[in-house]
Amino acid sequence: MRARVVEQPWLKARGAVCQGAMKGGGGSMSHQQQEDGGQARTGFRVDRVVISSVLFTVALLIPVPTCVENALYKDDLIRQAGGFALLSNILVGLLVVWTGFLKRRLSAWFVMFVIVWVGAFSILVLPLFQHTMGPTLTEAIHDALEGPGPARATAEGILLFIVLLIALLLPIRSFFSFRRPTILARKGDD
Repeated sequence: MRARVVEQPWLKARGAVCQGAMKGGGGSMSHQQQEDGGQARTGFRVDRVVISSVLFTVALLIPVPTCVENALYKDDLIRQAGGFALLSNILVGLLVVWTGFLKRRLSAWFVMFVIVWVGAFSILVLPLFQHTMGPTLTEAIHDALEGPGPARATAEGILLFIVLLIALLLPIRSFFSFRRPTILARKGDD
């Protein structure tokens, strides 16, 4: 006895896959599901490049309110220009991350390398090395936890740079091949 196929609008949209499933055929299962005994996988594999892209996006969007505030500041033209320059760097970083970086283009990794090391390092971390005397690490952590101020801004800058650095180094194997070359021996060579 043959099963009767009822025409439904949603069934037409799915096409032959649904009809095959209704007739008892296994045409709707993928090759991997057939190997797993018909069990569909519920989990998904998250790629390091995707995680890195999300980290880059979060780290690049964190300073946007401050950059907009500086770009709208009318009394100091240098501060205003700096706000616009940082906003343009953030926009370039986001465009590179979500277009070329996800496609694993090496040029996109190098652009993010420049943004992290030339842009973020020089603004967030390099000024710390120019001071000869400063508070000890425990004093700096205590001051940062107390409330807003220079110590908290410094700690936020360091954490932001660390997130950017992790996002840059996390998918490095996807962009660079670290495989050792294999040496093929010819017959008769000893």
